[in-house]
Amino acid sequence: MAQNILRTNDPNINISYKRENNTYSKTLNTSNRNELQSHLKTVKSDTSFALIEKDIAYIDNSLLKRADLPALWQKIKETKGLIIDLRNYPGDFPGYEFCNYLLPKPTDFVQRSYGSIENPGTFTLEDPLITGRENPDYYKGKVVILINEVSQSASEFHAMRYRVHPNAMVVGSPTAGADGDFSQFYLPGGISTGISGVGVYYPDGRETQRVGILPDVYVKPTIKALNEGRDELLEKAIEVIGMK
Repeated sequence: MAQNILRTNDPNINISYKRENNTYSKTLNTSNRNELQSHLKTVKSDTSFALIEKDIAYIDNSLLKRADLPALWQKIKETKGLIIDLRNYPGDFPGYEFCNYLLPKPTDFVQRSYGSIENPGTFTLEDPLITGRENPDYYKGKVVILINEVSQSASEFHAMRYRVHPNAMVVGSPTAGADGDFSQFYLPGGISTGISGVGVYYPDGRETQRVGILPDVYVKPTIKALNEGRDELLEKAIEVIGMK
């Protein structure tokens, strides 16, 4: 329903909008839904890795490939700060292996609960899942994780993994709060919908579903910065890394 409620079959649509206390009207052309990406990216990039400054590395988690990690690690390990952008959806689920480089030791990062088909209403909480390994050469710099409402499902799970780094900070706004395996079912009339099939919690029992991953530093983009082509979350991440 959320994907379709604002759609139209018309080739264009009339809108009114406000800018600096003035109201304007405009006619916009509409697009076929098949031409649109299902997972919108806040930041456009053509590579999974970049050095923003000589000692600050940037990772686009949607483009990062596990096979590239050994080579990229040689460029990352000596930097003072690493920015991991999760305002997207992971393509290769790199966090599973990336945390082996980032973390000093195996660390609990999530708990999950499961319902019972045999005994409806019964839920079982499993032992916490672990990420990372014993690694004396772990990443010693600051890790800043960028999130927003586009960060959903596996992206939220990755945020929980990366966040257990001993020097991590999350910057942005709350995520979608919709992580967990997707269980599809049908309503009368052939309407397809779905729910998160498992419960997802922090190891201390705090919920993530319907809550989202909450940032340590709250930042939302402003209209002014968007008009200027600036990424305020990225700017804040660089500022955080520069702090003593």
